[in-house]
Amino acid sequence: MCTRVHYWYLFFNSVISRTARRAFFWTMLVLYVITAALLLLFGNGYRVQIPGFKILRTGNLLITFVPTRSNVLLDGSLVDTSAPSRVRAVFPGNHTVAIMAPGFFPYSQPITVQPMRTTFVSDVYLLEKHDAVLVSSSTSFTAPAELIAPTSTVVNGSLLSVSSTPAGGTIITNGTNPLTRDLGIGSWRIAGGDGRYFAITRLDASQTQFRLWSSPDSIAFSVPGTHLLDHSWNNINAISVHLVFTPFELWEVNPNSGAATLLSRLSKPIITVLPVPQTAVALAVLPDEIIAYQLADTLNVPISIAHAPEGAEIVSASLNTAGGVITYTTKKGAEYSTWTQVILTR
Repeated sequence: MCTRVHYWYLFFNSVISRTARRAFFWTMLVLYVITAALLLLFGNGYRVQIPGFKILRTGNLLITFVPTRSNVLLDGSLVDTSAPSRVRAVFPGNHTVAIMAPGFFPYSQPITVQPMRTTFVSDVYLLEKHDAVLVSSSTSFTAPAELIAPTSTVVNGSLLSVSSTPAGGTIITNGTNPLTRDLGIGSWRIAGGDGRYFAITRLDASQTQFRLWSSPDSIAFSVPGTHLLDHSWNNINAISVHLVFTPFELWEVNPNSGAATLLSRLSKPIITVLPVPQTAVALAVLPDEIIAYQLADTLNVPISIAHAPEGAEIVSASLNTAGGVITYTTKKGAEYSTWTQVILTR
């Protein structure tokens, strides 16, 4: 064996000159250095973008959704078929994530990917495509009663009440203890709150005030809207918001930052808003349709999931305790009809 190796060594030296051997050595060394550098860049998230032949540091995506067996598309190309979806080495910049499944409304969201960061698209719940089912129809229905705001309610374990002052104004009390000074003449009600804030609404000014429990006689911040939905309906950690709506606007309020984001401005009045429990979905009930919003994504176009029959209008709506079936009542002339429709399964 040693004799054979020695023979090939002598043959190599006799055939290839010293200069050629040096050139071969340095060529291999340069290739090694280039390969090592490319592997190092690759391991640190760099990729070559074509066209342009640019070496850019990439980012990642983490996408969670229901149903978990769905197609995930990035800029129109299929990248995964199940949740959670991890998409690595995405070039920085603006992209579009879409989630699709047979029998469900598709979801689409614009995102911006940052180098060496993970962009989260979280808590997406696809809504099912189902036709509404007529439960009952009768001209003897009693028109749904308008919701009357209570003058007292329990907020964060405390019984808050709206009381009149001797001067004819209004004061908010916790039991017998006043929480505010005289708010003056006007129509007020308790809107809700959480462990940090309680909220009161001045109906004639279309304004909801958030006040700190620690300093209740000052306004922490206020937002347009007279109807507040407490965030206790939603147990998703990433979504801890209040919803406030006026007849034509839907707002998302982050109580921690005191920031309010306008989700939608509508040309038709909002009858009510129904958050779907344990999801990031809220349903806005309008006179002729019900539309869905994904609260995790304020840029998402709302999806119309139910329509009133031609010539009818929606007068009320509710969700069952599981949040998967919506029931709504329509009116056409003197006839009231009740419909049910599946919107979500888990």
